[in-house]
Amino acid sequence: NLRDKFSGSIKFFFQPAEEIGGGAKEMIDYGCLENPKVTAVLAAHASESVPVGKIRVKADEIMLASTGFTIALSGRGGHGAAPHQTDDIILAAARLVTELQSIPGRKHNFLDPSVITVCSIHSGAAGNIIPKELTLTGTVRVENSRLLSKIEESIKTMLDALEMTTGVKGSAFFRRGSGAVYNDPVLTETFAGAAANMIGAENVLKAKFPANGSENFFLFSSRVPSVFFHFGVAENDAVAQYPAHSPFFLASDRSFMTSLPVTAAAALAFLQER
Repeated sequence: NLRDKFSGSIKFFFQPAEEIGGGAKEMIDYGCLENPKVTAVLAAHASESVPVGKIRVKADEIMLASTGFTIALSGRGGHGAAPHQTDDIILAAARLVTELQSIPGRKHNFLDPSVITVCSIHSGAAGNIIPKELTLTGTVRVENSRLLSKIEESIKTMLDALEMTTGVKGSAFFRRGSGAVYNDPVLTETFAGAAANMIGAENVLKAKFPANGSENFFLFSSRVPSVFFHFGVAENDAVAQYPAHSPFFLASDRSFMTSLPVTAAAALAFLQER
């Protein structure tokens, strides 16, 4: 029982629908950060890339901002033996996929990290017919949330250029996902110290870069000083772990012997500072 070791209040948030990007906004709208007013938020996230018994954290951005995109292309279809009588939408899409990779580091400063990935292409039904329509979908990840709008504009410009050079018309639809999760530097220092006291400084890993994923915890960290950290679930470095969203993902029970004590120690440290 730790109740006699601190003054103040601790709230436990149990977020529904996080795995489909939901829950955080609904909780905040419902008033979870009020009555009593929350002055700091702490979140632990399992990581298959961190060994059991260790945690990983960094100040500033810890998870990337994201947006999903759907691009619809249309043009003259026709027979595969006479591509000159068509707009060859397949060739146009191939060019577009390649050109999209020129946005990071070419259209925008390479010092602002960004990733653009096409993850699906759907078109055609026969091996000798050039189709009239094609749809591709993908994701954009950035460290600086403000870069998302610029990348969206660059994609639209590429579609205009594609029509001019191939005759294929294109439109893009964007689905804004999470903003970047930001760790308060002062709180992060306090957190790292409390974690080191609990599990040893050698088990507190300092990340150099944000994790590649996105997380709607940014809705909390954009409102209240926060710390989001990863705790290790990998039992053996030599054995590849399935990623967190795989149906085969399995977190070692031993990992909670690290994450729970660290979370409790950090919460107490936050209260003592306040």
